[in-house]
Amino acid sequence: LGLEDLALVHFAGNAFLRSYQLLVSPSVVSYMIREQFYNFVPRHHTFEDSLPKKIEYSIYLLSLKEWNLDSFLNFILWTPLKSVGRKLNFLTIKRLIAVFIPAYLLGIVCYFYEEKFPKQIHEYFPTAFAFIGLIMVIKSYSERKSPRMSFLLIILNHFWITLAISFNEYFQLNEALFYLSGIVVAGSVGYIILYKLKKLEPTVDVNQFYGHVYEHPKLAFIFLLSVLSITGFPITPTFIGEDLVFSHIHEDQVFLAFFISSSFILSGIAMLRLYAKLFLGPHIKTYHETPYRSS
Repeated sequence: LGLEDLALVHFAGNAFLRSYQLLVSPSVVSYMIREQFYNFVPRHHTFEDSLPKKIEYSIYLLSLKEWNLDSFLNFILWTPLKSVGRKLNFLTIKRLIAVFIPAYLLGIVCYFYEEKFPKQIHEYFPTAFAFIGLIMVIKSYSERKSPRMSFLLIILNHFWITLAISFNEYFQLNEALFYLSGIVVAGSVGYIILYKLKKLEPTVDVNQFYGHVYEHPKLAFIFLLSVLSITGFPITPTFIGEDLVFSHIHEDQVFLAFFISSSFILSGIAMLRLYAKLFLGPHIKTYHETPYRSS
């Protein structure tokens, strides 16, 4: 509605409210326990009590299991994405450099000479480039062998998104540079961390949890900052840049908005999973202490 001040007040109020609820929740639980202990009130008859007990218990158990929504979502979304990503196993770092970087340079040439292309073709450029970025993110999400490959694919995705939005009017060069500044800095730092980790540890992949934070806490912390910056953690250049990107998408560019938003979501999941696989969990070297199941 154009009420920017009201939106800011709403954001701030929501932040304060959620923080307050988080802080007082232990006190609320303690109060409710004491209230029930000293002022017991029999439970009132509800609609659920009129159902047969088998149905009532079945609904209760299904609710505890969240109606198996995790399995359903895994079946209809994550498993198909992984299967699509596996079909892209021919992609390697050398092939990325040999194929996609020249293709990106060709896209830049098209951007500078866009007035020479017919309008019908020009309209498809943003969606096509955003789709290439999404393909890279899907490959990164399914990558299991090379963490550096997975990391590099997400970095390149941001460059493809910038190129896609550049074909829309009013997306100025300084906005693109501001958006990519955070990506370049955080991406370079993260890639160096992965390179050092590969030198220090003989086996580094995304097949299991390695727990390298035990022996490399500084690398883990710096890599976490890099991951958060690339995924758009407030307040970073990427966070502000993503807002700039969406502000330049036209209301009739549905596929462009879908490809870019999907890229941001999947890249965030892939990045955090990459950090978790490399640095979290029990350490692969068994001489480190691990908690027993009973504890």
